[in-house]
Amino acid sequence: MTPQGQASELLALPDLYHELAHLVVYRERPVLEVPVLAIIHKYFADALRKGRQKGSGQTVLDAIAKNSTLWTSLWHVEFACDMVATYWCGPAYGLANLRLSATRGDPYQDSGTHPADDARKVGIECILKLAGESAAANEIDRMWQDLKRLSPSVQPGGYTMRYPVQLLEKVAQCVYQECAGL
Repeated sequence: MTPQGQASELLALPDLYHELAHLVVYRERPVLEVPVLAIIHKYFADALRKGRQKGSGQTVLDAIAKNSTLWTSLWHVEFACDMVATYWCGPAYGLANLRLSATRGDPYQDSGTHPADDARKVGIECILKLAGESAAANEIDRMWQDLKRLSPSVQPGGYTMRYPVQLLEKVAQCVYQECAGL
């Protein structure tokens, strides 16, 4: 499932576990992907409802709807695969993700197919903490903060709305529980 042209970026074994996780997420869709999508749909439906109740402008409501589409189209799979790979590899996957992210540039940049590396790091940390690896998660975060200090990039406006930590935590809890069950 590795996209053509990216095979040269798989420099560490944990990277391969993310790609293998695509097979597991696909095969176990009813217990991994479907519940994750339900969490995401509920989160963004609640955000839209609250936005309307507060009288938020159409620009904010449109941003919430766009974020929901990004999460439900492909990003949920990438987050789930990162989380499954972290469940399997532990801190080694977080470190491999840090190494890979250091080669890409802007940690806040996302694409239509992949969420921002910074947000992916948060999802990885969530799984590490659920697995009792808080010290490793904190150390990876410290190294990640060092990497971001070296980057000329700044967090763009609306970033925390696009990548809510609360949503990543809920998705991580679901993925962790389902991995343990599998």
